[in-house]
Amino acid sequence: MRTDLGFGIALGTLLFWMLFTRMHGIFSAAAIGLYLLLHHRRLLLATLGMGSMWAMGLVAASLHFFGTFTPPSVYSPDTIDGHDVLNRFAWLMVSPSRGLLVYCPYVAAAAGILVAFRKHLTDASLLLPAGVAVSAHTALLSCYNGWHMGSSYGPRYFCDVLPWFVLATAIAAQGMVNAPGLSWRKTLAIVVLLLCFGWGAFVHSRGANSVRAWLWNARALAVAPEDAVKDWRHPQFLAGLTFEVKMDGTIVER
Repeated sequence: MRTDLGFGIALGTLLFWMLFTRMHGIFSAAAIGLYLLLHHRRLLLATLGMGSMWAMGLVAASLHFFGTFTPPSVYSPDTIDGHDVLNRFAWLMVSPSRGLLVYCPYVAAAAGILVAFRKHLTDASLLLPAGVAVSAHTALLSCYNGWHMGSSYGPRYFCDVLPWFVLATAIAAQGMVNAPGLSWRKTLAIVVLLLCFGWGAFVHSRGANSVRAWLWNARALAVAPEDAVKDWRHPQFLAGLTFEVKMDGTIVER
């Protein structure tokens, strides 16, 4: 009981402040709650109790300072419009400048490994909250009229669910290790993972170290943002290597 109470106080506090600073975390919080409901109900009660205390404090502070139950939000009522969902989802996955699978192909590799070595997985129950959090988060982005992410680099909205990707990849890698022998499937999985990680290191280093890649955002401001992030001829990670974007958004081939 003392252990559950202590963990509940810590978890309820952490989840509340995660939601306070980044409301997209609601899906991860719900996924964690689902896992606790299935496996640790007493810990769930302690977590909900502590989270509720923090929430009541937020409501009291908001009523005092703003006269509303919650503080003002940066999101307008029509931000989540639900239009063109399938098309947005496709570009969220494979857009040359924002696509999750373009910048983080290890996600697809890990999913394949989970399927290939499903009989050897440990802690597979953790895949349920991971799947719930990632699926709900992706569904929301597919309904968001700003899915193209404005001035940024890569699929930055998916940073909110990066810990779930890491967890799923760790489970996949452990399942691969648990499989007996060195089969062709295991060899192929290792090679694919290494290639994906190598590509990921390269493509993210462009965003971290290249001023030209950042200046690419002038292109998204000069033309329609969706058109810019869909342009395979001038992907953001190649800015400064095969072309340059001027401050007015024009492109100069190299």
